[in-house]
Amino acid sequence: SAKTSEIDVMNSYRNPKLTQSIWRSKERISSALFYALDNCGFEDSAKTSKSDACNYFIDYISVFLIKKPIDLIYIFSGFGCGKKDKLLKSRFMKMYFSNYLVDNYVISAIFEEDALENIGDYEEWVDIPLRMRAKEIIERSKDGSLSCDDLIPKNIRMEDYIQEYILAWAFEENKLSAEGIAYFSEKFNKKFLMLSRIKSR
Repeated sequence: SAKTSEIDVMNSYRNPKLTQSIWRSKERISSALFYALDNCGFEDSAKTSKSDACNYFIDYISVFLIKKPIDLIYIFSGFGCGKKDKLLKSRFMKMYFSNYLVDNYVISAIFEEDALENIGDYEEWVDIPLRMRAKEIIERSKDGSLSCDDLIPKNIRMEDYIQEYILAWAFEENKLSAEGIAYFSEKFNKKFLMLSRIKSR
C-alpha cells in the first residue's frame, strides 16, 4: 500500500541495511521507488524531510544497488502503463544518468541486447545515456575513424536532433570517417555546412 511504501522510504533515510532489505523484495522495492519518485520534490526547490528521504532512497538505489541493466527492469516491475507510471519511470532514469556516481558499466550495457525495450518507455530519456556513450567513444577514438554505426546504436527509436547532435560533435572533433561525414552531410546538411564554414576559418 501507499502507506507501507511511505514508511519504507522514510525509515530508509540514512539506513542502508533497511534499504538493502527492501531491495530483496521486487514488489516492495518497486512500490517504495514509485512513492519516492512521486514525493522527491523533483520540480520543487524547497527541501522537506520527506523529499530528503525520497532523494536518499533514489540515490542509494542508483549508486549502490543497480549494477546491471536487469536491475533497472527489476525496480520497475510494479510500474504500470499509465501516464503517471511512465512519467515517474522517466524521472528516475533522468536522475539516474545525471548521478555522477552511477556505474559506467550500466551506461554502456543498457544498449546491449533488449535492455531498452525491456525497461520500456525509453524515448523520453535515452538521449542522456546516448550522449554519455558518444562522449566516451569520441574521446578514445582516433581522428577519422568513426562511422555513424559506431556512434549510434541500431534499432533505437530517437529524435533526429539527438543523432544530429552526436554526429556534429564527432565532426567538430575530426573523429568522423569519410563514410560518417558523407552521412552527416546528407542527413543534416544545414548543420554540416555551418560547421564546415566554422572549421575552415
